[in-house]
Amino acid sequence: MENPNNFKKIRQERKYAILETKVRMKHDKKGGVTYPLQDSNLDSFAYSFYSLVPKEYQKSGDLGKDFKSFIESILKKGSIAGEFGGIGYDLFTNSETGFSKDFFIKTLGVALANEKKRQPDLYGDPNKEKFKNHTVIEGDIFDRSIKNNSTKNEIIKWLNGEKFDLIIERLAGGQVDAPQSLGFQFKILQDWYQILNENGLIFIELPINLEKVKKEYFVKKYKSEDRYLLESWVKKINSEYSGTIEIKLVDDVMLIHKKYGAPKFLPKF
Repeated sequence: MENPNNFKKIRQERKYAILETKVRMKHDKKGGVTYPLQDSNLDSFAYSFYSLVPKEYQKSGDLGKDFKSFIESILKKGSIAGEFGGIGYDLFTNSETGFSKDFFIKTLGVALANEKKRQPDLYGDPNKEKFKNHTVIEGDIFDRSIKNNSTKNEIIKWLNGEKFDLIIERLAGGQVDAPQSLGFQFKILQDWYQILNENGLIFIELPINLEKVKKEYFVKKYKSEDRYLLESWVKKINSEYSGTIEIKLVDDVMLIHKKYGAPKFLPKF
């Protein structure tokens, strides 16, 4: 059992990291802050998660097209989707470069700041008609508190009794500030699993301590103990829950497919 004091320390460190980021955003007039504010398109996500796309879908030579084809073949039109760690406008509302038009009935972005709202001259008017089914919650995706205004509760309120069919989490440089405790990370993953529909998909960029290899002095490479635990857990899930949960782990990204008949709770490590 992990020491509860570790979680208290994590919350404090995260609080300071977020405060620092918000201070940087306040003084940034040109949208130059990197990871909290980038509005990434489908091709960008496809580049990050393409290794998780089954071989039978990797046939067009276009990463974005294959990634889209895979997701839309698993889900159905009228699905609900969310980008955790980003504002999600370009990913979900740009039918020219993104998912098929009206494939998602409503979409959500969760980020530390809504950059379109802050700088519409650079990122486009967030009140346009094409954004009518898209919402952005300004908050921390690692906020697990049960306070009324917590990010977790805001997401649940937005869902209004429904669940996600697709969750995509990619923090890029923001992983530096992400909680590194394996126990805490599993609690977050469990939270996301609980708000995912059967046959739903979660794409995850792994935190630093779960990356495939660590670099020490730019020479020595090694797997962390947490990575070994993660790999063993994935093998166990795919073996013991075959047909109901499928997890694919490739290098520094992971895909969870919560199939029909999946257990109510994600099995523990």
